[in-house]
Amino acid sequence: MKTLEPYKFNIDTVEYFYPAEKGKIVYWVGDFNDWQAVDQIPYDKKRKGYIFKMPAYSHGIYFYKWVVDGEWILDPNNKESYQNGAFGTNSVAKMPDFIENFEVQKLENVAKGKIEKFTVQSKRLKDEREVFVYTPASYDPDKVYPLLVLQDGRECVELFPADQVLDNLIHYKVCSEFICVLVSPKSSAAREDDYTFNDKFEHFLAIELITWLNGKYKISPNRNQRAIFGYSLGSLVSVRTAIHYPRVYGMFGGESSAFWPNDGQIYKEMREQAPFDSKIYLGVGFFDGGEKLTALMGDFLQDLGICHQIRYSLGGHEWYYWKSHCRYSLQYFFPYRPS
Repeated sequence: MKTLEPYKFNIDTVEYFYPAEKGKIVYWVGDFNDWQAVDQIPYDKKRKGYIFKMPAYSHGIYFYKWVVDGEWILDPNNKESYQNGAFGTNSVAKMPDFIENFEVQKLENVAKGKIEKFTVQSKRLKDEREVFVYTPASYDPDKVYPLLVLQDGRECVELFPADQVLDNLIHYKVCSEFICVLVSPKSSAAREDDYTFNDKFEHFLAIELITWLNGKYKISPNRNQRAIFGYSLGSLVSVRTAIHYPRVYGMFGGESSAFWPNDGQIYKEMREQAPFDSKIYLGVGFFDGGEKLTALMGDFLQDLGICHQIRYSLGGHEWYYWKSHCRYSLQYFFPYRPS
C-alpha cells in the first residue's frame, strides 16, 4: 500500500487517518457522504487513531474535513487546503495519478485579458449590482463579440480566478473569444433571494444588463451567440432567465444545478416554455448530491427534443470542480473556429 500522508491510496480506495486518543467522537465528512456527520468512526487501538475508508479513483481529487467532538476542522496533518467560497475552506486529498487541468494553472506564456469592475443600476430592482467584465487579450473595441453572462461574479473572479481560466482556454483554442460578464448577487446573504424565482432580478439580467452592455461594448445581437450560466442556484436563475427571455439568450445552463426550490417548479416551467431552438448544457459531479436533479432535467429535455448536452464527471459541489470544468460548457457554446 502506497502511503500519501495523511492518507493512503490502494488501487481503488483511499484511507484517511486521524491520530488521537481514545474517547473522541470523530466523523469524516466530504463530497463522498454529502458532508453529513452521521457515521461515527470507531477507535483503532493498533493505529492509535481513527480511520475512514472510501472508494477512490487514482486520478481523483477529494475535499474533506474531520469532525472531532462536534468541531469541524481541517486535517491537522495535511498542508493542502482549498478555499471554497461560502462553503468554507476544506482539506484536499490528491490521488497519485491526479493531474491538474492546465486552465486552472498560472501560465506565464499566455496573453492576459482584462477584468474591469462596474456598478450597474437597476430600476426594476430599485438597487444596484456589482458587475465584472472580462475582455480577451486581443480585444478590439470595434469588433462584435459573443457574450457569456456568469452568476456569482465576485466568487468567479476571486476563486477561479476567472481571467486566468478564460485566458488559458482562449489561448489554447479550447473555445473562441467572447466577452464575459460576471454578475454578483446583492450579497452572500441575499444570494438565494436573487437566484430563486426572482422575476425582477431575471428582468435585470435579460433587459437592463444587456442595455447597459450595449452602451459600452459591441455585443452580438444574435441570441445564438449569447449564453447565460451559473453554479448551483446560479444555474437555476440562468435557466429560468433564458426560458422566460428566449429572444435574449439562446444558450444557457449550469453546473451542479439546484432545481429543487418551489418543489421543482422549474421542471414545469421548462415544459410550458419549451425553448426548442436553444442550446442547453448541464454538468454535475458524481459526488454532488444533486445528480438526480440534473438527470431529471436531462430526461425532460430529451422528451421535448431540445438540443442539449449533459456531462457527468468526477467531482462534488465545489468551486474547484466548477472552475476545472469550464472548458466543457465553453466548448459547447463557443467552439473554436479558425479565422
